Amino acid sequence: MNSTTLPIHRLCIWQQNLNKLTAVQLSLLNGPIADQQDVVAIQEPALNHHTGLTIANSHWRVLYPTHKFTENAAPRAATLINTKLSTNNWEQIPFLSRDVVIAQFRGAHGTCMLFNVYNDGTHNRTLEELGRYLTVNIEKVRPSQGDHVFWLGDFNRHHPMWDEEQNSHLFTAAALDASQKLLNLLADFGMVQTLPKDMPTLQSSSTGNWTRPDNVFCMDHSEEIVVSCTTDPGQRGPKTDHIQVLTELNLEVPVAPETNIQNYRAVNWKEFEEHLNKALAQLPPPGPLVTEEDFQRTARSIDLALRDTVEEHVPKSKPCPHTRRWWTKELTDLRKRSNQLSRISHKFRALPDHTCHRASKDAHNKLASEIFKAKKDHWKEWLEEATKDDIWTAHWYINSSPGNGSRTRVPMLKGKDRNREDITAATNEEKGNLLAETLFPPPPETLPVPADFEYPPPVDKWSPITWTHLNKAIQHLSPYKAPGPDGVANIVLKRCPLLADHLLPVFNAVFTLKMYYEPWRESITVILRKPGKPDYTVPKAYRPIALLNTTAKLLSAIVTDRTSYLMESHGLLPNTHFGG
Repeated sequence: MNSTTLPIHRLCIWQQNLNKLTAVQLSLLNGPIADQQDVVAIQEPALNHHTGLTIANSHWRVLYPTHKFTENAAPRAATLINTKLSTNNWEQIPFLSRDVVIAQFRGAHGTCMLFNVYNDGTHNRTLEELGRYLTVNIEKVRPSQGDHVFWLGDFNRHHPMWDEEQNSHLFTAAALDASQKLLNLLADFGMVQTLPKDMPTLQSSSTGNWTRPDNVFCMDHSEEIVVSCTTDPGQRGPKTDHIQVLTELNLEVPVAPETNIQNYRAVNWKEFEEHLNKALAQLPPPGPLVTEEDFQRTARSIDLALRDTVEEHVPKSKPCPHTRRWWTKELTDLRKRSNQLSRISHKFRALPDHTCHRASKDAHNKLASEIFKAKKDHWKEWLEEATKDDIWTAHWYINSSPGNGSRTRVPMLKGKDRNREDITAATNEEKGNLLAETLFPPPPETLPVPADFEYPPPVDKWSPITWTHLNKAIQHLSPYKAPGPDGVANIVLKRCPLLADHLLPVFNAVFTLKMYYEPWRESITVILRKPGKPDYTVPKAYRPIALLNTTAKLLSAIVTDRTSYLMESHGLLPNTHFGG
């Protein structure tokens, strides 16, 4: 589907410094944020000590600083992009620092660059790197005069331009001198303050005083697209001293088309089988197919019967409101109570002795402890109740490569065109074409086998497929593997034995009539990352897998099994041959 026909909406951005706290990030991600925000810009995200990855879930795609992968530097900024946004309309731009993540959004508005910045409070190196980058790449950052640029994050600088006047004790000569680098950058690149003055974003954990280290800046002409820029003390999160900054931009951002996944685990198989058997009863009784017309008609009728039954009786999966199975209603209630007290505490921030401040802190501490307790109890309970089948699941959990739980995305790819010139692929269509050219090169112009080559006589005749052979192949199918274009999972073959009776003569007719049912040639090619590759902007860092239609996959399994038997029984494989 072309991105211009997709539904669009305003771009909503949430930014917050999470102080590297796991509890607050888990609380954040298990809330309704995926339904409300498009971009989450995090400074000092919670990290896994072993992998250096942050915490996410399937609602988000995570952008890490470039140094995370080039120098294995622990990231101090991370940007989460909602999966509901079309991947055709945004791109990460490399920036050589562990403290900055750049996301570029494309659309009818031109481009909008979001700089997620964490600036250390002890030096200005990040701001200096930002200045050098903008000086060299200003044409890429802002290709035309109407394009937009936003800087948002934790700048760790205090100044009367944004802090409350009551914090005059922060405006020391050293502090103002440190802020001057940021002020110079703002002036040099025509940036203005978006978040209104006197709107604090951090409460000191020791004194309870409110200050403003976080900020939002945009180019002067970009103010016209800012719908709102404010804070939300009620969504502060447990134990963190920063509160959220919420920015809404009037940008038409295309939304990705919804993908409905069939949930075969929730099928009423009695009703499914009855519906399919009723449809198969309209076909002639199973028997040898002697003409091409009989073969094509029977194969088409079986195909339509399957598709109609799947459409009628296989429900579409609904995303779980909480992406962690251990998240409970009690945790949701605790978070609501904690948020309510956060709002009250912020309202009475001028009264440091008010009892609401202690109540809010206690609620945050309780929520944090209950989050970790729920995680631990859920894992322990699952292990204690694990069946013999669950043992393999536990083994997979323990031995699989750790990740952050988010969805992956193919970044901008670099390759060569037919003239061996360097090219880049930014849109999904361009990436698909480049991957197809790389992974599926054209066949050679001349075949290596001579046209008059005389093949030796066959070692055996192809015998008809028997019902026993067909049933054995069905039993070896993995029930819930991803289906092909027909949407029919392998479990259907296992649950509906009458289907095999109708498929058997069709499969045998493929060899007796030497023809094929054309829709069986259709497949879905999925591109997967090869594990452990240092650079995923290279097309060869990916591998394709093909998802075939279920009936075609079953026939292929039978042919593969029969061919393997013939080759082994007649010694057609060399003794040094191992594996596939």
